[in-house]
Amino acid sequence: MGYDEPSNDDVPSHAEAIGHVRNSAQLARDHASAALYVAEHDQQVVAVGEPAPLFVLPDGQGVPVALEALLGKGALVVTFYRGIWCPYCNQQLLAYQRALPTFRRAGGELLAISPQLPDATAETVVTNRLAFRVLSDVGNVVAEQFGLVVKFSPELRARYLSWDVDLAAFNGDASWELPLAATFILDRRGMVRQRFISADPTVRMKPAAVLAVLRALQAEPHAAEQGQT
Repeated sequence: MGYDEPSNDDVPSHAEAIGHVRNSAQLARDHASAALYVAEHDQQVVAVGEPAPLFVLPDGQGVPVALEALLGKGALVVTFYRGIWCPYCNQQLLAYQRALPTFRRAGGELLAISPQLPDATAETVVTNRLAFRVLSDVGNVVAEQFGLVVKFSPELRARYLSWDVDLAAFNGDASWELPLAATFILDRRGMVRQRFISADPTVRMKPAAVLAVLRALQAEPHAAEQGQT
């Protein structure tokens, strides 16, 4: 399948056995808890038609990247992922990397954000050979502004530690908080034109769905006019 039609199969859409998941019933309860959070806090998440919060975050090399500097050049896909330890996150980033040339031809650029320390962010870029910006949101400051942060219960914290996933070590703080898996597509003015929020960490926005939104934005009359100036 060519770049013009990214495969939906690149990103998992259902829970399946992965290395650190030992108990599917526990995983199901975790998903149910996150789903309840989404239902109760949906109004806090930045909505379609609202402006995205402006931010400045460092990349893996510590270089600050400002959202405002990226706007005005075209549509921007902002995706929040949990960390390099999460296999579903890595599958999503790899799928988006494969689709990146098509995203760019449709007038879009890609930005990924996680609460990891910059060293882990740099490792994510190198390991997955990513050609788009990946930023560190230490302390989940920006994720909080987008309304995405979920705090782990003591039971869930102990479970992750039993899987050798120590968020305090990866993220550099003891908050044990993560963003929900979410993707926002912004127009050149910074307005949210589409969003995808998943309570299930195994479900992500498909590359084909991202591309459809980017193409729709590219086809808008004002976008074509601005592209000629």
